[in-house]
Amino acid sequence: GLATSARDKAELLRVDLQQEPVTAMNSSDDTGEKKELEGEQKKERTLKEQLGDEQQKERIFLEKLVALDPNNPEHKFKLAMLELRQGNAERCESLMQVIAPFDEPGYTKAHLYLAEIYLRRKHKTEADKALDIDRAEKQIDQALVAEQTNVNAKVIKAYILNQKRQYLQAYKIFEELFAKDPIYYQDMLKLTNVLKKTDEQSNILDRASYQFRQKINNGIENVKEWVDVWSHYIFCLKMKRDYATAENALKSEIEQSRAEVGKEVFLKQQLSRVYSERAISMGRDGSYEIKKQQLNDLHKAFESDQKNEFALEWLTILGSSPEIGEDARKIYDPQFDPNPNWRVLSELGSQALGNKDYESAITYFERARKQNPREPKILNNLAFSYLEAESRNPEQALLLVDQAITVLNTINPGPRREEIVSSFFDTRGVALMQLDRMEEAAAALEIAFRGRPNNLKIIERLIECYEATGNQRQAESYRRRAEALKKAGDGK
Repeated sequence: GLATSARDKAELLRVDLQQEPVTAMNSSDDTGEKKELEGEQKKERTLKEQLGDEQQKERIFLEKLVALDPNNPEHKFKLAMLELRQGNAERCESLMQVIAPFDEPGYTKAHLYLAEIYLRRKHKTEADKALDIDRAEKQIDQALVAEQTNVNAKVIKAYILNQKRQYLQAYKIFEELFAKDPIYYQDMLKLTNVLKKTDEQSNILDRASYQFRQKINNGIENVKEWVDVWSHYIFCLKMKRDYATAENALKSEIEQSRAEVGKEVFLKQQLSRVYSERAISMGRDGSYEIKKQQLNDLHKAFESDQKNEFALEWLTILGSSPEIGEDARKIYDPQFDPNPNWRVLSELGSQALGNKDYESAITYFERARKQNPREPKILNNLAFSYLEAESRNPEQALLLVDQAITVLNTINPGPRREEIVSSFFDTRGVALMQLDRMEEAAAALEIAFRGRPNNLKIIERLIECYEATGNQRQAESYRRRAEALKKAGDGK
């Protein structure tokens, strides 16, 4: 009891320390500001001293517990966690290893914790990473010997198998877990893609959405669980493109939840996204009738949630349509929005690019970049605008497109990856050409060419680069390629 009391007091003190100190910024008296700051610093020192005292008390009582009951691993586990809270990670790990050895089943909590430590470590080499994955697997295997039905251990085991590319074994574990809890449907879907079992996805989504619906029908008291279940249920329906069922379910629940404002807001946000995703699923190049359907859905999305970024983006897209633009702008006109979101700004920048209004494009993309500085599409389009503007800035363009490529290497942009990579390296090649770095430009353009081998502009740039560097053989090879494309009427 004394150990628990000390830990609870320490946690309250830690919360106090994490709160930002309030400084008298509006005071015109420098001496007053100094005294205020000194007071805050003194308070912080006092809190740290009190925190240290409580942690020392907890340590004393935990050590007494270990001495009184040396065979109880829970006390050693708590002592290890105290070491971690005090920043002694190595000491924590060594204590954990005493109660969770590699070669025999020990304390399950410690096995799980050590496995997570090994999996979360930052590694300098792939060999170090592989070694820690093996260590984590040994810990999990011992945890499963001790508790064969431990769900957390099974989940970690499946993730380890996934990292080791033993996808079928991982799939079997998630299949077992999914039979008892639908929450694992997302892991199942990911593995069906890897295992090329995409024909099973519809069945997985059917089973998951049915189980989530059953949970809703049975009633959920906990608000967080209610939100999670509804989120997953609607997500499954959207994955199935069963927008009608999602729409009807949400409308019905909204009618029943009007007395609960928080729930109604959440449900309306979900409904808004159902409408906007149905509109987006129809694509950009539909007929007049399809655009009318899109506008109808986007209007309903806007009414349900006026902050829905995707709805605002697509209303901006339709706003540039000659057939339906006026009607779209009556719902939402970004020109009258004092603070459009980055998706809207990016779309306005793309429209300016299409009109060859590069100065406006730069303005829009720069504003979008302030809101989302790591969005690769914005970075690349901004770079291209700097290359095409009247006052060109190839240095800034090269910096931006390199940032875009760096980000792209850390994410999965979807099925159009090759085309996107080609576009980014094409931009990089043009920037290097404008900087008269022709050999580097040719290297970038070769990567762009691999993604779009029928793009005449890329081929013409490659010819220019190889002629500039005196590589006539390569230049001639690409000239023949260009001629063949022109004769075939290709070259996009």
